Amino acid sequence: MATSAMLHVPGAVLPDSKVSSSFFAGNSANLVLQPASSSGRDFVSIAGRTRLVGAWASAQHADNSAAQNVCENYKGRLRLFIDTADSKSWQRWLPSGAFYGVTTNPLLLERANVRCELKTLSELANRAFDLGAEEVQIQTWGQTVEEMVNTGSKLAEINPGAIVVKIPTTKNGLVTASHLAKSGIPVTMTGVYSVHQALLAVGVGAAYAAPYLGRMVALGKPGMEDIQEMQQMVGGVKSDMRLLVASIKDVKQITGLAARGVESFAIPVPVVEKLFQDGDTEKAAAEFEDAVSRTLEMSASTST
Repeated sequence: MATSAMLHVPGAVLPDSKVSSSFFAGNSANLVLQPASSSGRDFVSIAGRTRLVGAWASAQHADNSAAQNVCENYKGRLRLFIDTADSKSWQRWLPSGAFYGVTTNPLLLERANVRCELKTLSELANRAFDLGAEEVQIQTWGQTVEEMVNTGSKLAEINPGAIVVKIPTTKNGLVTASHLAKSGIPVTMTGVYSVHQALLAVGVGAAYAAPYLGRMVALGKPGMEDIQEMQQMVGGVKSDMRLLVASIKDVKQITGLAARGVESFAIPVPVVEKLFQDGDTEKAAAEFEDAVSRTLEMSASTST
């Protein structure tokens, strides 16, 4: 039995969606859409019970753009980046769907044996986009503001809006960032070690400021606390700039800062690997698969 209803999914209204009551554990009762709860979610009443309408259950009846909106709403403002110029690592991890993009710098290019030249970087960036990256961050270079602005502008032309130009947080770097930002090019102020540098990044209109957490701690700075203060400062001045925490050494640093409101992280490959590892979960997954096999054996013996 199917019931026609107006279903609201975060980010999309799906009119006249046909929702099969069999989807809800085979219950054949009529579906009655109730007003949105105080949490902002819609519920369906089934035989006196209230169940949350799964966003994907509704989105399967919508077009792809509506489904994409639902997915993005669940991701919130989180942006995880793979911090490497090694395209083999991109091939391994970008298809997971967990990462917003990739971040690079000249040191990472050197480690990956990639030449720091426009043609090569264009090919590299397009490889990342082909693998599903929404954004690629590449660092500009030059001895003068003019050189850095010129190189940064050419990097941005690789994929306007999807290439973020990274710039060291020096005086020349800040002037460069101001020029690029005013021309509509998103920039990341990188190599941030102090709270006041994040303030300057806001001042020049940067999209991101990248504090180097691991290096801050190695220098004896209270890295976690300083980054929390940066986040509070950004919110205090009502800026949309994101902190992009880099030089991350372990998963706990990511989850700890995310709990304090930090939304973006440039994660090195060894830490990326740890994000996907949990022995207890692997054991549970194996037990589930074993149970599936046993149920199939039961069905086979019953049918004979």
